[in-house]
Amino acid sequence: MKLTLILSAFYLSVAHAALFTAKDQVKTLDNASFDKHVLENPYSTSVVSFTADWCGHCRNLVPEYKSAAKSLSGMVNFFNVDCDSDINRPICSRYGVRGFPTVKAFTRGRKAPPKDYNGERKANAISEWAGNQIRNLVTRVSDNEALQPWLDTEKQAPHILVYTNKATTSTLLKALALKYPGAKFGIMKATSRNKDVKKELGLTGELTSPAVFLIRGGSLETTEKYEGLCS
Repeated sequence: MKLTLILSAFYLSVAHAALFTAKDQVKTLDNASFDKHVLENPYSTSVVSFTADWCGHCRNLVPEYKSAAKSLSGMVNFFNVDCDSDINRPICSRYGVRGFPTVKAFTRGRKAPPKDYNGERKANAISEWAGNQIRNLVTRVSDNEALQPWLDTEKQAPHILVYTNKATTSTLLKALALKYPGAKFGIMKATSRNKDVKKELGLTGELTSPAVFLIRGGSLETTEKYEGLCS
């Protein structure tokens, strides 16, 4: 009888332990903090898991969710809301949470409804999906003819041009464009038709990694190359 009581107490303590702690990359929100962190900034990307401490599937999600949050640190904000807490039930009701865990992405603050995640509950799948939710404010500058019109857009704003072999816009670049909405971000693929631009940018030889340039005043004459490591 005594052993049964001990085991029962242990089970209850585990079942109701918080899924995330203050040390985790995943931050816990409540009814008082949700709007401030998720809805008030239309230039942030937030992924929110709605869970209950007693839910076994939620506990299985925790390590995968933490891993996804770590892989996208600084690019996507990861949060958790405990729907088993009375104070949080208005939030969970507001977003139609009926089962656990429920994961949603908020990409434009109050300006757009959240998007549901229906994929596999694995870190790689979650992080890939979350990265794809970042709004793409990066302009694809196709060639030399398109370059100057892009530079003429809001001349007073700094323009960040990435010259790269890659055909797609990286998650990091999309996140930076959102984080610094006062700057204009563009990407140009290194092709034979863009060799004149390459020369104007002062690039020679084979391009082994993306080259990043800061351009002010709408002119390549004011170009500064970023000398840090890029991927």
